[in-house]
Amino acid sequence: MTMNLTIAAVVTALLAVVSVGFLYLLGARTKRRAVVATVRFWVQMAIVGACAYGVLRVDRLWLNIVWLLLMVGIAAWYSTLRARLRSQSMVFVVWASMFVALVVGLLPLYCLGPVHQAALLVPLSGGLLFIMTETLPLVLREYFVALERFSDTYYYQIGNGASWLQAVIPMLRRAVDRALLPVWRRLSLSAMVGLHLLLSGLLLSGQPVVEAVVTTMLLVFSGIVATLLAIVAVVLASRRRVTDKRGRLTGSVRRSASKD
Repeated sequence: MTMNLTIAAVVTALLAVVSVGFLYLLGARTKRRAVVATVRFWVQMAIVGACAYGVLRVDRLWLNIVWLLLMVGIAAWYSTLRARLRSQSMVFVVWASMFVALVVGLLPLYCLGPVHQAALLVPLSGGLLFIMTETLPLVLREYFVALERFSDTYYYQIGNGASWLQAVIPMLRRAVDRALLPVWRRLSLSAMVGLHLLLSGLLLSGQPVVEAVVTTMLLVFSGIVATLLAIVAVVLASRRRVTDKRGRLTGSVRRSASKD
């Protein structure tokens, strides 16, 4: 499939103008945010595209690792802000947890080919990070809110001889239930209602339908497993930041706690 880049760029710009223009004609309050988001999207796509081009062209293991570290760092920063966590104390915890989870999530994808090579690493790692950043911030926010809101339950269990992990399991269960429910709903409908973005891209690239479907399913469930692993890793790694040596909650992890 050939593409006229000039025509495609012009059409894309026109579609963006139409989208934002509709909001202005409607008088929607989100019109300014739409303009900012559109500009940021274009700039970010240009930067990511240039970086991806360099990684794909060079295709060296050390550069691929640097690419992963950079992408995970951006995703961790975004997840920390979205979860309303104190970035100075939690961004490294989230970054390390997401990196470990991403590496584990990439392992099953080796059945598709050498994932450590840039041609597979760039798109597959991007797909996994997209799935993780859609869910991880929601779970973390719900978990740390629950720790503060149900602190009496936490202290009750600690006082009755429960370990720290046993005491936080109810909060983690509540966070996972509330944050992952929309994920399971979308998962049950996405295959029938519309094509997944990755599946569409694979089909457009000329990959056979069966291989494209299997690749999409493998990536989606690898992303879900990686997300769950990242959640557990952040909860375990943040223990020293949410409790003191005696197991008392410090409440120093979240920002704007009074607004929740």
